[in-house]
Amino acid sequence: MANLFKDLDIKGFMKNKPPRDDSFDTNQEIKQLSKTPMNKKFVTEKDDIEATFKKTAKSAGVDYPSGLVKKLMDDSTSPILKLKNHFNRPRPKELAKKHNINLETIEMASMKTPSYPSGHSAQGVLVGEALADMYPKAAEKFRKAGKDISKSRNVARAHYKSDSKFGEDLGKEMYKHYKATSNKNSPLKCWEGYERVPGTAKGSKGSCRKKSPMKKQKGGGTTKTCLPAAKIKSLSSKKKKQLVSAKQSSGAQGKYKRSSKTNVKGARKKGATLRDWFQKEDWRQVNDPSKKCGEK
Repeated sequence: MANLFKDLDIKGFMKNKPPRDDSFDTNQEIKQLSKTPMNKKFVTEKDDIEATFKKTAKSAGVDYPSGLVKKLMDDSTSPILKLKNHFNRPRPKELAKKHNINLETIEMASMKTPSYPSGHSAQGVLVGEALADMYPKAAEKFRKAGKDISKSRNVARAHYKSDSKFGEDLGKEMYKHYKATSNKNSPLKCWEGYERVPGTAKGSKGSCRKKSPMKKQKGGGTTKTCLPAAKIKSLSSKKKKQLVSAKQSSGAQGKYKRSSKTNVKGARKKGATLRDWFQKEDWRQVNDPSKKCGEK
C-alpha cells in the first residue's frame, strides 16, 4: 500500500530554521520550560498517541478507526524524521547545561530523536484533524486531544515551544495533503470491521460504514433445517432433500431463512409458544432427526 505522504513537499518546511543553539531566543525558551509545571501522569498518558485517540473516541461514543489511525501514524513518520535529521536540533536538556540553566525533565523512550519539529505535535494534530473531519459532532474532542498530545511534550520539558509550534504546523499541512489526495484516489481500504458504502468513492467522507453483525437465528442458523420430529416423520425423502437444499442455498447467499415457497404447512400448531417449541414439539434437524435443533 502506497505511503500517504510520499508526494508531500517539505522543501518549504526545510527553510523554517529553529533559533540558534546559542541564541537569546533559545535561552528564553529553556527558561520558560524550567518554569513549566511537570505532570508525569499527563505526559505518560499522552505519550501513546493511538491510545489517547482511542480513549477519546470511546468517550465521544463513536467507533475508533484503528486501521486509519495506524496508517496515518506510520506514513507520517518519514517526513517528520527527515525534518528532524535535517535540523538536528539538540533537546532542551542538552542545551540547558550550556546556558547554565537547571532543567529537570520527564524522560520517555520516544524522546530520543532530534528536537525540531515535535513528532507528537505533528501526529497529534494530523490524527486529531482527520478524526474531527470524520466525526463533526465530536470534532472539538478530537482536536483537543491532539493539542493535549502536543502540550504534553512541553509539560515533560522535552520540547521547546518552537518545536511544538512547528510540529503543529506540519501536522496541519500533512492533514491538508491527506484530505486532498485521499478524496481523489485513496490507497486506503475501509478499516477492519467496516465496509464500503455502495455508490461512494474510496477515501471520500462517509464512504465507510460499520458492518452489521450477522445475527444467528434460533433453530439452526444458516445451514440447518428444523421441524417437529412428528412432522419430519410424515415427510417424503424427496421433500426432506428439497427443504435441506433450499436452506443450504439460502445460507450460501448469506441469508438466514430459506424461501417462503418451501414452508411446510402444519409445522407449528396455532398459538404455540417458544416454550412449546422447546419442551413439547421436540424440534429436530431434517437431515438428521437424531439431533435436536441447534445441536452440532
